[in-house]
Amino acid sequence: MKQYNDNIEMFDAYLTGMMSDNDRTAFEKMLAEDMELKREFQEHKEFISVLQATCSEADAEFEQALKNISEENMRSIVAENKVQQPQAEEKPKEKVVPLRTVYRWMSAAAVVLLIAGVGIHLLQSRQAINSRYDAIAMTHDFNNLNTDDMPVSRGVGSVPQHQMRAQIKEYNEAMELLENDKTKDAIAKLEKMYQSEKTDKKIKEECEISLAFAYVKNHDIDNAKRFIGEVKNEKGDKMPLALMNLEKALSE
Repeated sequence: MKQYNDNIEMFDAYLTGMMSDNDRTAFEKMLAEDMELKREFQEHKEFISVLQATCSEADAEFEQALKNISEENMRSIVAENKVQQPQAEEKPKEKVVPLRTVYRWMSAAAVVLLIAGVGIHLLQSRQAINSRYDAIAMTHDFNNLNTDDMPVSRGVGSVPQHQMRAQIKEYNEAMELLENDKTKDAIAKLEKMYQSEKTDKKIKEECEISLAFAYVKNHDIDNAKRFIGEVKNEKGDKMPLALMNLEKALSE
């Protein structure tokens, strides 16, 4: 929880321009290197954006409502809710709460309710979005590779059969991690295999597709789109059909 609160304070300092130039540079470097932190930052920006828009709308409605209430009516409302003192006692001088105080009370209550409502709305929206990403990820079968089913690679990018078997084993370990919802660990393994020059070209093609869908399974859409874009730039029309369909699904 402390780490989460520290991150929120850091996000707000960055968004409000309260960071020094050195801190801002260091924070931007952290965002570039830590995808989980970047995801939290993006969600926080979305929350702030929706909150500001909702508050602006509510503030306008609140201001209009106040214009429809005369100061005399407001004083009457406040006075009617005061506790009546016994007749035998000297009636104290009537004290009327200043309108600005009443407005402040009302505004504070409205903001509390507003934040709670926006929080629930954002949570429901985020859950709906994540459910959509989960559905997209499920369209891909994270199946194990079988040595006998893999065609022999030839030419550039091919490796001896014993190395291919070792790489297939490593790939299948990543699939097992995905099956057990250890998505981040699976992504790290797939990224390592994909980036290695020693990985057989056929296995690398399998990594290519599974890695893109693993990003989606992890709700890391920025990385999924970035990765698909890199493959598209490299292969053009020869990009795997699965990635073409994934790109289209993420753009809808």
